[in-house]
Amino acid sequence: MRGLIGFLTAIEIMLSAFGARADAVPERVTFPSADGRTMLTGYLFVPAHRAAGRGPAVVMMHGRAGAYSTNAKGRYDASTLSQRHGAWGELWAAQGYVALLVDSFGPRGHAQGFPRFSYETRPAELNEVTVRPLDAYGALAYLRTRPDVAPDRVGLQGWSNGGSAALATMEARAPGRTGTGFRAALAFYPACGLKGPIRRPIPAVRAGPGVPRHGRRGSIAAPLW
Repeated sequence: MRGLIGFLTAIEIMLSAFGARADAVPERVTFPSADGRTMLTGYLFVPAHRAAGRGPAVVMMHGRAGAYSTNAKGRYDASTLSQRHGAWGELWAAQGYVALLVDSFGPRGHAQGFPRFSYETRPAELNEVTVRPLDAYGALAYLRTRPDVAPDRVGLQGWSNGGSAALATMEARAPGRTGTGFRAALAFYPACGLKGPIRRPIPAVRAGPGVPRHGRRGSIAAPLW
């Protein structure tokens, strides 16, 4: 029953967010990846009303299909973001978070990502263990320069390949990690283990009270920070 109540609460919050800001368009921003050579594109969702001062933020990492809708037809901007990413950006903003969706693939020439069942032959520059954590830390550095973001209250969220990237980013050995990293992470249906330099299985984690599970078996959910 507790899980059902949590799920219904999440749905109610999401619907209220859509009703409040259905016509909102995120701001396009650019910032460097921690790889030192890639200028990334991001889409910034900000609260319509927020008290003065610094508040929490979240970095969002897309899955293997990229940040954009399959109907983008070559137009890759805020108007063609996938419904999932737009919905979550608005949900975070409605709860008082600054949310930054990172486009890791477009700036590297792969805006639509890589096809299903092509993981083993995906471009090396899209690697979720060796490359994408550098993008996450680049996004974190950017958010920490903003006057409306509390530097120690930035979380990380990812789906599928982005979920694996989120888990790799949280590793102590993650590329680009220096000093204090992300406050917490939320990974939806990541791979069952990390590969490459950070090779290890992912343990099962139970969702916290009031936090609904999302995705398939193997998803990881954590309380909001």
